[in-house]
Amino acid sequence: SKRLETLFKSQVLEVETEKTIRNCIPILKSIRGEVSLDVQKQYEESPYPRWVDIQLHSNAMTIPDFLKTRGLKLKNELNLNLTGPKVLIAGCGTGKHSLVAASKFKNSQVTAIDLSLNSLSYAKRKTEELGVKNIEYIQGNILDLETMGKKFDIIECVGVLHHMANPLEGWATLVNCLKPSGLMKIGLYS
Repeated sequence: SKRLETLFKSQVLEVETEKTIRNCIPILKSIRGEVSLDVQKQYEESPYPRWVDIQLHSNAMTIPDFLKTRGLKLKNELNLNLTGPKVLIAGCGTGKHSLVAASKFKNSQVTAIDLSLNSLSYAKRKTEELGVKNIEYIQGNILDLETMGKKFDIIECVGVLHHMANPLEGWATLVNCLKPSGLMKIGLYS
């Protein structure tokens, strides 16, 4: 039956594909620290969310256009790469956030990191299925981001910092990876 076929695909075939993909994901540094290892273990066991549908932006926007749609007015001039912004998704999970960001910002290059290789494998599989080419997935800890030697125009970190042993240390690391006058979106659980 069609339902059994769909179940077999999602629970067996796709998982096998992800096992192959995980061997191709670069690793920033080995994960360390008790809290990071606990969080990693949780998401290795249960990548979350295992999503099926996604609503991507049909018209990618420049950063100024994005700010206008949100009604954001900045006091300072933007000092950003407006033609090809570099975007970091810190704690990308299974990739939904990364894909939305990659479709939102015109000519963007997205770097998406997460602790969990299983989550990243799911994200990369879904990204390949959708034919999205402007995302690089890397396994790593937010605290190790500075070792990449990159600065980003936009950093988004949603649902992640509060899981860290020292959330302010994680936030400080993100600030250090942000270009001057860059934009940062932080989301915390209340």
